[in-house]
Amino acid sequence: MKKLFRNETSYEQLEKDYERIKRIKKRMGVRTFLLVLFLFGVNVFAWFVYISEAQVQTDASVAAWDLNFYDGTDLVKNIHLTPTIYPGMQDVEKTVTISNASDVGATVVYKPIDIYFAGQKLYADESNSTQISQSLQNDYPFKVLFSSTKIELTNVDSADFTVRITWPFEESDKYYKVIKTLPFTEDYDYYTFNNGVYSKANVTASNYASLVSSLYMIKDDIDSYIGEYCGTYEKNNSDTCFNFTVSLKAVQRNS
Repeated sequence: MKKLFRNETSYEQLEKDYERIKRIKKRMGVRTFLLVLFLFGVNVFAWFVYISEAQVQTDASVAAWDLNFYDGTDLVKNIHLTPTIYPGMQDVEKTVTISNASDVGATVVYKPIDIYFAGQKLYADESNSTQISQSLQNDYPFKVLFSSTKIELTNVDSADFTVRITWPFEESDKYYKVIKTLPFTEDYDYYTFNNGVYSKANVTASNYASLVSSLYMIKDDIDSYIGEYCGTYEKNNSDTCFNFTVSLKAVQRNS
C-alpha cells in the first residue's frame, strides 16, 4: 500500500507539473504573440513613414518655347533670295515676321550664308557674320541690307526682319571693290586704295589673282562689267548671277 501511495503521489505531482508547464507555455505564447505584434507594428509604422516620404511632391512648370517665323502666313526657317540685279533696279525686299508666343524672352540672331556670285562662293563658312553683313552693305555697287524692328523679344512679342537689295544709279564718282570671283578684263581700269587715295594700278592677267582682293573699279565701270558678265553667265548657265541665304533663328534668353 505504501508503494502504491507513493506512485499516486508521483502521478499527482506529474499532473501538477504538466499543468504548470501548460500555463508557462501559454504565458510564453501570449508574450511571443505580443512581441511579434509589437515588431509588426513597428514595421508597419516604418513602412507608412517611408510611403509618406516617397509621396512628397514638387510642382515645377517648364517654360513654354513657342517661336516661329512667318513669310506672310507660311512658316519658314531660311530666307532664300535669288534677285535679278542691275543698276537702277527696283529695290528687292523680303520681310519675315518673328512671332514669340513663349513664356520667356528671345534674342534674334541672323547670318548670311552660302553667298554666291556667278556660281562661286564669296565668303568662307567660318567668316564672321557681322563682317559679311558690312561687306554686302558697303563693298559692292549693289547693296544688301539686313534689319530687324527688334533684336530682343519679350515673351508674347514679335518683330519684322527685313532683307533689302538695292543698286542705285548715283554715286558715279565712287569706287567699289572688285568681286573676287570676277575674271580679269582689259576693258576697264583697276585701282588701289592707299592713305585715302585711289590710284590707277598696273594689273595684268598674270598678277591679277594676287592683287584682286585689294583692287577697286570706278562705279560706272564696275556697273557695266558686272552687268555684262552676269548677263553672259545667266544665259550660259540658266542660273541667277547673285544668290544667297539668310539663316534666321531666335535664342532663348535666361532672364
